[in-house]
Amino acid sequence: MGELIRLRCEGDGSGKRFLCGNIETGHVSLKSGTAVGTKWLMVPTGGTNEFKFLCTEVFIPDFLITSTFDQPVYLDGNIFNGEVKLVNTTEPPFTGTRWFKAEGGESTSFTCLGAGGEADAPRLLDGWVGMGTVQLRQAAAIFTGTKWTVVNV
Repeated sequence: MGELIRLRCEGDGSGKRFLCGNIETGHVSLKSGTAVGTKWLMVPTGGTNEFKFLCTEVFIPDFLITSTFDQPVYLDGNIFNGEVKLVNTTEPPFTGTRWFKAEGGESTSFTCLGAGGEADAPRLLDGWVGMGTVQLRQAAAIFTGTKWTVVNV
């Protein structure tokens, strides 16, 4: 039902590059590719190139995927404050758990499809390699961390 992947940030600079979720705290950051929490289940949501991402710090079989878990596992973007974290449900108010995948050349970008917000709300998944942080950004060429490589596991 889904594809097991890692997301590698292609932003400028040196540092940790792989999207990593912590299901105990809900925190999302960049870590080394071997860190626990860097494997994600990319599950189609029905729309063209639309997906949800489940952190597989703990293995989640396809048949167990529901809309709500006890621990935060879904990647969620908040378009009002730019925060990216894990949440335990895809139900409202967590509408930022759906992502649009746009492939362009050698990299991919992910746009948060959260409901509401202004037209220029931050929506692009952005990794800051030097700091190891992840946030949403507005579309701008200066944010090189909005380019990702999908690595099949």
